[in-house]
Amino acid sequence: MNRNKVMKFLSLECFLAVAFAAAVSFFISFKVEHDILGKLERSFIAHAQSLIHMRSYAQLAEPGSENKHIEDLLAQIQALDSDLQNLVSTTLNIEALFPDIIWPKGQIQPLVAKYENTAQEHMGLLDELLKAKKQPLAQASIEPLQRAILTEDMDEAIEHIHEELMNEIFKANNAMVTSLLLATCVMFLVVVLYLYRYIDALREAQIALKEAVKTAQEATAAKSMFLATMSHELRTPMNGVIGMAQIIASEMQDESQKSNLNILLESSEHLMSVLNEILDFSKLEQNKLELVREPFPVIQLLSPVASSFYPLAAEKGIVLQLHTKNLPDGTILVGDKARIRQIVYNLIGNAVKFTPQGHIDISLEFKESDETLTITVTDTGIGIHPTRLDSIFNSFEQADATINQNFGGTGLGLSIVKHLCIAMGGDVSVSSEVGVGSTFQAIIKTPKGITDSANPNAQQLEKFNLSELSVLLVEDNRVNQLVGKHLCEKLGCHVSVAENGRMAIDMLQEEYYDAILMDNRMPEMNGIEATRFIRQSLNYQGLILACTADATTDTSSEFLAAGADRAISKPLRLEKLESVLTHYFQQHDTRKDYQSVSVEDRA
Repeated sequence: MNRNKVMKFLSLECFLAVAFAAAVSFFISFKVEHDILGKLERSFIAHAQSLIHMRSYAQLAEPGSENKHIEDLLAQIQALDSDLQNLVSTTLNIEALFPDIIWPKGQIQPLVAKYENTAQEHMGLLDELLKAKKQPLAQASIEPLQRAILTEDMDEAIEHIHEELMNEIFKANNAMVTSLLLATCVMFLVVVLYLYRYIDALREAQIALKEAVKTAQEATAAKSMFLATMSHELRTPMNGVIGMAQIIASEMQDESQKSNLNILLESSEHLMSVLNEILDFSKLEQNKLELVREPFPVIQLLSPVASSFYPLAAEKGIVLQLHTKNLPDGTILVGDKARIRQIVYNLIGNAVKFTPQGHIDISLEFKESDETLTITVTDTGIGIHPTRLDSIFNSFEQADATINQNFGGTGLGLSIVKHLCIAMGGDVSVSSEVGVGSTFQAIIKTPKGITDSANPNAQQLEKFNLSELSVLLVEDNRVNQLVGKHLCEKLGCHVSVAENGRMAIDMLQEEYYDAILMDNRMPEMNGIEATRFIRQSLNYQGLILACTADATTDTSSEFLAAGADRAISKPLRLEKLESVLTHYFQQHDTRKDYQSVSVEDRA
């Protein structure tokens, strides 16, 4: 009996020893599998990232039969192919080393094969693309290849193999935990320690993920802050330059000096157009550009834009011709006049820049049947090679490498035109012949509005007298105070100046003003805070016009949300200021409501 008990005890002990050994063996095996899977996952992702980088390099490679950069890329593609074969072979060999109970055969092979096929297909496309770029006049074959390599197959293959390998890693991890739980109490501490380490690793990964999201959000905020700061810092001094130049030009009698002053104004406007292009491109990229819909006479699209190019065209000996015979007199359209004018401006400016001699024809045609406005600009300039016709609408890209050196420009004008046309329900196209000229045609959707004769406010707008207005200019910059005050006084307004939002509130509690011109970035209280307080606490009902150097959508939206009636960006222009004031007071004669109300009642 005792012997039987001993034998049973020894059998149990042997069983426990075998179970313990098996548990340890399984633990070690699953641990090795876990580590190998992690290394495989990192290796495949590293290879995929290299392939994605290679895709970008191949797209950016300039065509040319002797382009050594293309040869280097071809060699790197061959190296990537060799690395892929080694990685696949190593993976399959590793899988064969483990028993089925640890690593069942055929789990990794299908997804590795799928990734291998997709990667080889993309490397083949990249190889064809680079070889095509080595061939002269191969643009027709380049474009389909460039589109082909941008398909989502590669990205899906990367995501799939990443997810599958991560699933296998988690499976191996679960098996590890299970084997530890089946071990003896001695191994319990090992299980606890391992789980703690594993959970800690997951926590670190979660923290790292949160940090990555936070970093991305901070990068986006930093970009917006940079654009706002750049706009503010550039527009603030430019407001002084352009504003004072306008004032001096309006008072100067000497024609020779006025000509020099006009050059200063033109150079300043050119600098502002470059800044506006960069800001507009950023807004278009982020889909933050807001289009307004308001009626406007279609003839206004050509008059100010074309007149600004007449002197430059005359200087180059170019004949600038406007054709509006297809537009009925007094045609009113509904849309964003400023953005449509920007399309016209960019197309005419492009034509003038690249036309050394000959003529430029600008025509506008409105089709009431489909509510489309067609803007056509034809020039006799240098023309564009057929292989470059599509790429000229890309951002920061011009038709030739020597264009920027010979003609200048940011390479954003035509890209902005295309984005704006698409945003307005249309598109832009081009036809060109090298040495003969080019024709750009922009089509946008613009419903027809009421005619001038049907607008009862048209005559009232012209007769409105701004000399009766009292204006409070809220501005901390001394130069901009001087500019703003001179421009308002030029319109006949009575102007008082406050250096910040706090001072403006104090002045409004002492005296009523018909209009407030509000800057944003000021000490003590900024413009948005002051606007909100004036509207809500002082119950001010007059015009609050935000005049800020922060030409971003966010700043304008915050101003309007705080209670501003309108937001315009610096530098201030006399015509724009007069138009905004006239339009507002023609529509809202707030002076009548407040002339008989005491300061105490208004406060």
